[in-house]
Amino acid sequence: MQKNGNTYLFLFFLAIILPVLSYSLFLVSSSAESASTGIITATVAVGICGNNIVEYGEDCDGSALDGQTCQSLGYDAGVLTCGISCDFDKSDCVNLGPDEGSVVFSGKAYPLSIVKILKDGQIAATTAADSNGYFETTLTHLIVGSYSFAIYAYDSNGNKSKTITYTKEISKDEVEEISAIVVPPTLNISDDNIKKGEKITFSGQAAPGAEMTIDLSSGKDNWSFHPTAGSSGYYSYKLDTKDYDVNDYTVSAKTTINNLTSESSEEATFTISESSQISSNSVKGWKKVDFNEDSRVNLIDFSILVHWFDQPSFPSKVDVNTDKKVNLSDFSVMMYYWSG
Repeated sequence: MQKNGNTYLFLFFLAIILPVLSYSLFLVSSSAESASTGIITATVAVGICGNNIVEYGEDCDGSALDGQTCQSLGYDAGVLTCGISCDFDKSDCVNLGPDEGSVVFSGKAYPLSIVKILKDGQIAATTAADSNGYFETTLTHLIVGSYSFAIYAYDSNGNKSKTITYTKEISKDEVEEISAIVVPPTLNISDDNIKKGEKITFSGQAAPGAEMTIDLSSGKDNWSFHPTAGSSGYYSYKLDTKDYDVNDYTVSAKTTINNLTSESSEEATFTISESSQISSNSVKGWKKVDFNEDSRVNLIDFSILVHWFDQPSFPSKVDVNTDKKVNLSDFSVMMYYWSG
């Protein structure tokens, strides 16, 4: 009984003294009472909260955090501290949401034009260029990854430019740049089917003062013309077709400003066809083969000539070359002045 009494006294001492010293008592193995001796045995571990040492049963102790941080506990940022009960105080740990970045777009379009920015095929921003054609806008909160961006603009007449595309990798907390953009000019043609000898006008809008390159092609033949855009960004070039063959043509335009050249504009096409009217300097000749006097040399006149071909007693007017017969020579003259 004396041994049992001492045991109970020791346990009573621990129960009274340890809370005063801010001790923590933890039972780590089950106690047992021997049936033969009546002796109770127990194994205990004691952790002292407040001694700046992380011990059994503690997350932390004072400044000792057991190597842990907000980030190691799954947060994005913040400062981890230890509470008075030796457990983690995570109140200053924060989650910032998904990893994000941003991208800035800047360059030249047309004065006061509307500029559209697309992200993966969807409109992500709309901005306006200033009076010099300069524009700048930023897309934020872009989750990290690769994106396809597209840019186009509308000129003062509502004509849409060609769309230009870029691919950009967005990094966490980084501001990427797509700069020195030159939006291709708009391009209009005055007619898509003109007669040889008439004039056709190419026009559109670009950045003010830009040097323009108008590229014209037909088969293997190529030509270039270089007007300059005015202060409002408008440009035009009038082409005389008298020295160009009857054919189909393709035309496009490019802008060069501050040593930067845009992509080519959308292409336009037109056709130069034979003149439908006889020019004034050949009036005397064509009137000779305009037998029905309708101011055209066509199938009606051809039929009249065929009727009197190699026939006697023909009207004098069908003897075009006045050789006193109607033959292939007269047909050749007619084909020269043919208008259809």
